[in-house]
Amino acid sequence: MERRDLNPPTVYSLPSHFTQAVSVPVTNARLLFISAQLALDPQGQLVGAGDMTRQAEQVFDNLKALLAAEGATLDDVTKLTIYVTDISQRAKVGAVRSRYLTGRKPANTIVEVRRLASDDWLIAIDAIAVKHES
Repeated sequence: MERRDLNPPTVYSLPSHFTQAVSVPVTNARLLFISAQLALDPQGQLVGAGDMTRQAEQVFDNLKALLAAEGATLDDVTKLTIYVTDISQRAKVGAVRSRYLTGRKPANTIVEVRRLASDDWLIAIDAIAVKHES
């Protein structure tokens, strides 16, 4: 099995030098390394301008879509890194996270950053997942 780059049409791909996710085989599993996801719909339009809750929901929807492209789910996520531009909104992010992650809980880091690449983006999340092969 080879490395797979994942750029499904259900997630907008920024015109850049990276792939949205990478799937790598290991014994009886595949590791998925998911690039930081933003609150962009499949056409690249911002979802939830100024609204941390709505942006977080879109980011988790994008994570779900990338995982699904490899037959994985949010239950397969082992590590999340969450970047927010306003740490005082941590509770809103946590509430969304709790709605989406109802199974096994991944390791988690949340970090406040001064800003993301666009001032309209309030949150970005990257992830690592392990999809066990049947």
